[in-house]
Amino acid sequence: MHFRFGSSAVARRSGIVAAILIACALAQAAPARAKDDIAAYLVMDVGSGAVLDSMNPMRPWHPASLTKMMTAYVTFKALKLGFLRPSSPVYYSANARAEPPSKMGFRVGTVLTVDNALKMMLVKSANDVAVAIAESVSGSEAAFVAAMNREAGRLGMRSTHYTNPNGLPDRAQITNARDYAILARALHRDFPEYGHYFRVGAITFGKRTMKNYNILLHHYRGADGFKTGYICDSGLNLVASATRNGRRVVAVVLGARTGYQRAAIARKLLDRGFGKGGGFFSSGGTSVDAIRATRTWPALPPKGYCRGAKPKIADLLEQYDRYKTTEPRRDLFGAARPDRASMVSAPKAPKKKGKGKLTADEVLDRLVGPQQSYSVVKVYVGGADDSLPAKALEPIDGFQISHRGRSNVLPSPHPLRTPGIATGNSPALAIRPVTPPEDAAKAVSLFSRSGRITGRPEVLLPQKLVPPAFVDGKPLPRPNPRR
Repeated sequence: MHFRFGSSAVARRSGIVAAILIACALAQAAPARAKDDIAAYLVMDVGSGAVLDSMNPMRPWHPASLTKMMTAYVTFKALKLGFLRPSSPVYYSANARAEPPSKMGFRVGTVLTVDNALKMMLVKSANDVAVAIAESVSGSEAAFVAAMNREAGRLGMRSTHYTNPNGLPDRAQITNARDYAILARALHRDFPEYGHYFRVGAITFGKRTMKNYNILLHHYRGADGFKTGYICDSGLNLVASATRNGRRVVAVVLGARTGYQRAAIARKLLDRGFGKGGGFFSSGGTSVDAIRATRTWPALPPKGYCRGAKPKIADLLEQYDRYKTTEPRRDLFGAARPDRASMVSAPKAPKKKGKGKLTADEVLDRLVGPQQSYSVVKVYVGGADDSLPAKALEPIDGFQISHRGRSNVLPSPHPLRTPGIATGNSPALAIRPVTPPEDAAKAVSLFSRSGRITGRPEVLLPQKLVPPAFVDGKPLPRPNPRR
């Protein structure tokens, strides 16, 4: 009897311990299940290329306006090699104007500088300006798209294929989270001098002010790029990067259901990348280039993805509220340190002013972080080489929005502007021309296969550097600069 009683007590204790372990396992698994309602994500250390965390990194997905990151990459390459200047002309054609929003909607024949066009494309996510850049750089949209695909292949983006330069719906335009982590790393590595284009918080054109759709630039400490994207078949995408204490981390989020969810998950992944939710060796130190598919996915993403159920703000606050979340610190190998003294305490929530629902800024404060300072720059039309000089050739006026909402005038020239190459007494008038090599006449477009430049593989000269007199059969006007 005594033996049976002892055995029963041991069994009860064992059952209690097992129940506690199961409950803990379920509690730890809950966040992972909650994240399954997005398509994929990946967080990477830019310096080493190590993948710190990922979910479905090889799942095929539509990039949407993330496409403009590759459009910028090809343009940056032309700038760095001297075939373009920030003041080179971008011609706005009828083909560009026909693109659907988001767009700037200029008149056909409008001339922009490459510098202003890049800011409009990356901040406003202007589809029409992306096409205008493509046509001006490579002579035609098709030639530019071919260059985008060649650059993707050279970088090792094995699963990416482009059909247009702006990401508008096309079932054949495909990528995945791994490939866009590679592209983000390549942009930082190959063109650090042009990184300021991805950091612009807002642009002003005339009386309009257009904020960057990347919420993290306004609410996450250390955020310094990249790009958002949305079409119905992709949901909301985001590539975000941030730098803290000299270390840069990139997060890729594909297929979020709402803008709040996209920003909250990106913030969580960046926090994890900076050491609050995982160590370097917790993923085995896998390089982003070495990732391979572990399961078979459908060749194309599902149609009508945006029509799925969307999480409510209350549910997102329950899962991602910074003022409720506490996470254990991790050791070098990513293992949690369970002692209470090592817990990361959540910040103290600010007191809500008044009654009623939270405002958008209050929601973002809880999901992402308090408002950060960001820069606002003015953009213009006109001012390109071989057209009427404009203020766009001078250091652009700008101001900075502080976290308190105050405007501070930026220094001149401010860090978000790369001035054109100028000689003589008048910087706005005396622009030193780019001297083309002897084989420039053989090239069909900037990145065509003929007329390859010796010693510069994969990069070719444009067919001609003189701006055309006609666009779509109409005389090209000499635009007057306007604010």
